[in-house]
Amino acid sequence: MTESASVAVCPRCHRPVVVRDRGEYTVERAALIVANGLCVCPPAKAPTPPGDGTDPLDS
Repeated sequence: MTESASVAVCPRCHRPVVVRDRGEYTVERAALIVANGLCVCPPAKAPTPPGDGTDPLDS
């Protein structure tokens, strides 16, 4: 997640992301949502370390 001035935006789609606390609701954020929409990208998955037993090809 990157910051656009004081608004947190998604690094993939560059749209505002869901807020974490009440203080993040700003006029600037509202204007970005009206102009660009809200981020609906799926959350990034953390990579699994090799050999953790979940990948049958690791054997």
